[in-house]
Amino acid sequence: MRIAILTFQNACNFGAVLQAYALQKYLNELSGTQAYILDYAEAVNGQHKPVFDLWKSKGWRGVIRNLLKGLAIGRERRREQRIYRDFHDERYPIRKGEKDLTSQDLPRIAGGYDCYIVGSDQVWNTKITNNDAAYFLDFVPQGIPKYSYAASTGDGQFTKQEMEYCQKMLADYKAVSLREASLVSLLSQALPGIPVAAHVDPVFLLSVQEWRELSCWKPRRDYVLFFSVGNGDGIQRTKQYARRLAAQKQCDLLYLSGMDCWYHCWDLKHFGPASPPQFLGLIDHAQAIVTNSFHGTAFSIIFHKEFYAETETAKPERIWNLLRMTGLTDRALRNGNPIQPPQPTDWETVEALLIPELQRAKEYLGKIAAGADANIKS
Repeated sequence: MRIAILTFQNACNFGAVLQAYALQKYLNELSGTQAYILDYAEAVNGQHKPVFDLWKSKGWRGVIRNLLKGLAIGRERRREQRIYRDFHDERYPIRKGEKDLTSQDLPRIAGGYDCYIVGSDQVWNTKITNNDAAYFLDFVPQGIPKYSYAASTGDGQFTKQEMEYCQKMLADYKAVSLREASLVSLLSQALPGIPVAAHVDPVFLLSVQEWRELSCWKPRRDYVLFFSVGNGDGIQRTKQYARRLAAQKQCDLLYLSGMDCWYHCWDLKHFGPASPPQFLGLIDHAQAIVTNSFHGTAFSIIFHKEFYAETETAKPERIWNLLRMTGLTDRALRNGNPIQPPQPTDWETVEALLIPELQRAKEYLGKIAAGADANIKS
């Protein structure tokens, strides 16, 4: 069974590349399966975003600001892009002759696979993809099965227009798997006869031992990790919580973020450009993690770490789904403050809650790999 995976494999984003790595690795561990990542290079999910754009500067102050920004982060941003490209080249299974695919290439290679899976990550967030129909597998020839796995819209919502578009684009899918449970009933009604379910993010498909085998960083001193994605208004309040936590634990505070926004917390010790394996090590060896990231939260759970997840973000539903599923809502922050008093975590209980979710996900993927789509149920 030759399976093609279409996802956000090129983004300079730890969660994006590690979920892609996890899904293909898990599928390739199944008997009789060869899973490949489609190296689609026209995705507009940030991997080719320029460090600064003088043409979009507003007035001479904007030109100077963007020049200074480029001088400050340009070199490190290019280093970050090289690090991700190296991971891409070393860890992704891509078929010969299928690197850097364009939208014109996709129909040409489409017949070379037995089925297609789109996801995970925010592949159905049209604001990220600019409504690129490739992420709905529109190029796949009729008769080749199409599925999604833990596909996300980002915010767990659909406008009326988005729902109508999804209803049209997903009408010939064998089954639909989502990351946000809030969308299951909506899509079930819109797609009668097609199984629709919510499944865990692919990073949960691998064991903690498998992730530690990929990890490659160890610290010299104890630290609390503040891992932020983006630079929203609430980041300073979340930073202050991380600072207080590090002081309480009497250890260093280490900041990790994308190189395009680290300067928003210039007063913290920044790790600098990190590879995905280093990211895993930073999570695994931290005394505690404070994060506004879905995958920062996910890996904190996988590694059984003390963590605190900021939920006052542009897309809080993904984190809330995860906290509810694992019974860890006491780990939620709002604007840098605990919503409820955090309690000591019973990791045996958390694992017990995850077991049925993992069983459902693995059964779903196992049936796809076996070509048994007729038996897939929601």
